[in-house]
Amino acid sequence: EDKVLLIFTRKIYPERDPRPEREIVKRLREAIYREGSEVDPRTAILVSIANSSNVLKNVFPKDELKSRKENIERIVRGEATGAATLQAVQAAQTAAAMAAIMPALMVATTAGR
Repeated sequence: EDKVLLIFTRKIYPERDPRPEREIVKRLREAIYREGSEVDPRTAILVSIANSSNVLKNVFPKDELKSRKENIERIVRGEATGAATLQAVQAAQTAAAMAAIMPALMVATTAGR
């Protein structure tokens, strides 16, 4: 257990197997820090979602991300993959945006009734 703001109690559950998270961070690091190489479609989508949801700054130092910004944008734009991957990345970005917007839309449309 842990205290938040010295008032609220929360339970912290340790992860049982850190390997999946390490593998994801490894894939992100290889894609972002490798210059000019192809990125597999699944990793490109992972980079795109992590970038658009601002998760990368929680995993990598900000100064490193600033220096790799051009490479991240190249991956997000689909320049590091084929056209089919670009379409998949765009679909994933659209899905993530809709997932963020839908709760607000639902509240707005039901509040007026």
